[in-house]
Formats: sequence, C-alpha cells, structure tokens
Amino acid sequence: MIYFDTLAHAYALAGNASEARRILEELRENSGGCSIASLLIARTYLGLGEIDRALDWLGRGIEERSYWNVFLKVDPVYDPIRGHPRFRELLKRAGFAPAKESITVALKRSF
Repeated sequence: MIYFDTLAHAYALAGNASEARRILEELRENSGGCSIASLLIARTYLGLGEIDRALDWLGRGIEERSYWNVFLKVDPVYDPIRGHPRFRELLKRAGFAPAKESITVALKRSF
C-alpha cells in the first residue's frame, strides 16, 4: 500500500490527474485496515497542485504525530511549498525550524 502514494504523486505530476485521484480514493477507502499516513495523502494533493488541501493533510499528519513527519524538512517533494506561510507554520508545529533553502538546492551547491 505504501508505494501507491508515490505512484499517485507521479501520475499527478505527469498530468494524469484522473489516475492519481483514482489511486488516492483507493488509498483512502480501501486501506485494508492499515492507517494511511496523512502526509502520504498530502503528497498526491501536492502533485495535483491542490496546495491548500495538501497543507490540510500535512496538518493532520502533524496532529497524528506521523512517522513521516521526520521527512518534512528534507524531502524534495515539499520544495514547491517551502516558502508558503502555512508550510513554515507546520514545520514549527512539528518542531523544526524553517528551512532556508530546499535540500535539492543545497545538494546542487555542494557539487
């Protein structure tokens, strides 16, 4: 189940929103008794360009104390919203100081 969120995110970025939404709904409705982490759902909404919805799900993940929160500050998936005030607030709520630059930019500078 866990890699379906990555597939949904990839479909969304590739412009196949209908397939991304289909997988997203399947994840939400048929988790097989597993808890689907809110941050994984947020990634798909982010790929679909639904920033407010993605930020809502990220907020849920922080409230749930999701394991996936450890990646908020470094995962390049979140680069498009790093400067968003709500994302910065979510980082603070999760106990992180806001990133000065994305991990992708930082890695490019080091090579």
